[in-house]
Amino acid sequence: MLVIAQVIEIEYDAQTRGGPAAIARARQTRHVPLPPTSGDVVHAHALSFFEGIAPRTTSRALVFEDGAAAIAHDVLVRHAGERLEVWRTSTLFELARGTWGRVSWSEARDQTRREIIVNVGWFDAPPLPHVFLGAPKISVRAPRPR
Repeated sequence: MLVIAQVIEIEYDAQTRGGPAAIARARQTRHVPLPPTSGDVVHAHALSFFEGIAPRTTSRALVFEDGAAAIAHDVLVRHAGERLEVWRTSTLFELARGTWGRVSWSEARDQTRREIIVNVGWFDAPPLPHVFLGAPKISVRAPRPR
């Protein structure tokens, strides 16, 4: 079984918040295909409206220690028998094999805003690049971090 996580961070300010920038931002959050994958992995995509909107993508292995692995921003995954739990201070949701879920939240610092989306899937084989573009089994809007 493969655990695949995708973290999408979108950074913008008041000047790029509405109008055409908002349309481009909404489109980007749903159109970041996965690179080829062969193991438990996290793909992180950073999009900044200060630097253009082409995503900067990095990938790293998702390393499980004592049954749990850190994804990003205090989001963890943990094997729980026949389920995969997705955590952030407490259980956000559980996944059965062959399904995926999404957690998202917004942050504001000074004049900068960030939208963060974390997609997590538990698959039998490497998924298609557009697996996270459809509807998730579960979607949770998390509270802002303190």
